[in-house]
Amino acid sequence: MVARGRCGAREEYHRRVQRTGPGLRRRSATIGHALSALGFLAGGWGWLGANGWRATADRFEFIGEGGVLEFGAAEMCFVVCGTVVSIVGLAWSLRAISEPEHELSSEKREM
Repeated sequence: MVARGRCGAREEYHRRVQRTGPGLRRRSATIGHALSALGFLAGGWGWLGANGWRATADRFEFIGEGGVLEFGAAEMCFVVCGTVVSIVGLAWSLRAISEPEHELSSEKREM
């Protein structure tokens, strides 16, 4: 295996650019990879949000029945804040997924 220095990395970059071609085609390939990664991230945020929602609802039900949480208000605050953060993360991921397509379509109209 040959170790590559800075020149080797530059050559690899130019080879990839030549393979994908110039302009929109290369950019759309990059966007495709980013969208699949963001889709995976959105799935994770959705899963986390669903579990947080269930945990929050269970705690509210438990308190409503007269129960006392083991860690008190800190537990409730942690669960609710975690749920809010995960839902905001899901919303951000979904917005980020939908925007690159909008940018591409506006670029095509300008051409």
